[in-house]
Amino acid sequence: FKQKTAYEISLGLVGSEMCIRDSFNPLLTPKNIMAALFAMGAVSITIGLSIRSVQADQIFQQKEQYDGDGTPDRNAACKIKEANAGTECEISITIKDKMESPVYVYYELENFYQNHQRYLASLDSDQLTGENLKKDDLSTCSPLKSNGSKTLNPCGVIANSLFNDVIALSDATELAHGISMRENHLAWKSDLNDKFKQPDGFEWTTTDADVAGCYKSVCPAVVCTESGLPEGCMGYVCEGGDFDSGHCAEGQAVLYYYRDHDEFQFLYETFPDIVSPIVGVKNEHFVVWMRLAGLAEFKKLYGRITDTLHDGWTLTLYDPWKILPLLK
Repeated sequence: FKQKTAYEISLGLVGSEMCIRDSFNPLLTPKNIMAALFAMGAVSITIGLSIRSVQADQIFQQKEQYDGDGTPDRNAACKIKEANAGTECEISITIKDKMESPVYVYYELENFYQNHQRYLASLDSDQLTGENLKKDDLSTCSPLKSNGSKTLNPCGVIANSLFNDVIALSDATELAHGISMRENHLAWKSDLNDKFKQPDGFEWTTTDADVAGCYKSVCPAVVCTESGLPEGCMGYVCEGGDFDSGHCAEGQAVLYYYRDHDEFQFLYETFPDIVSPIVGVKNEHFVVWMRLAGLAEFKKLYGRITDTLHDGWTLTLYDPWKILPLLK
């Protein structure tokens, strides 16, 4: 018996494309794993604290509560105490530090569990991507599938509990400081482009016809057909800007068509102060709301002030709070 040398072993294995090499194989013991994780955690914490310390000098936040327990007396006029109530109020915020543009405006809710199992399951993804499903096909939307005799489109608790405050800079503030707030580019592009589509059959077009007599109601058949839309189209006058997603200028007459509008209650009908009939489920406030929060206290983006705010300025936010009738 002859013991082969390492050189002889490697030659004998060349034909099968194998070789023998020295390698480092660490022993994965619980202590080694814990030490590695602790080291990575320490590095991550160090990096995070460094980034936070840099940003802390550059980020300024100011909050103003206008409803719920703890609302200051100066905002008492904004509070509501019962369903179907509505109020309009103004909230003043004095800027304490210069804020470089863009300045993001968020709303914050507490004790609202979007992560509750029954809440997060109450929707129909097929309906949100355009399918005109009947009430019997909407089992996942329980307990909120219809309002009276009309099927909700979209259905479910999530869609129909949309945050429906209207927040805007007052005219005086815009004039005094020459600033404005935009309500576009709020939602993730992937959500806006892929997860939400207007109902099948939806169409709209601008028109020179007078739609005053059929505003958000059925227009004469000849008006619809002359504009290339099916009979049963409805009239609308654009508010312009981000409310209509930039599709039309303020005062522009529009015709729009939703298939089977007698059977369905569409999003613009449920939230007329938030959603334009020609935008529907593509409304960015709606899309932002539908991306559910993981905790009971959360913030969601509402708008962007596109100008720098200087310390000492006072911003007045106009909030016509609309509380819609409870769905039956």
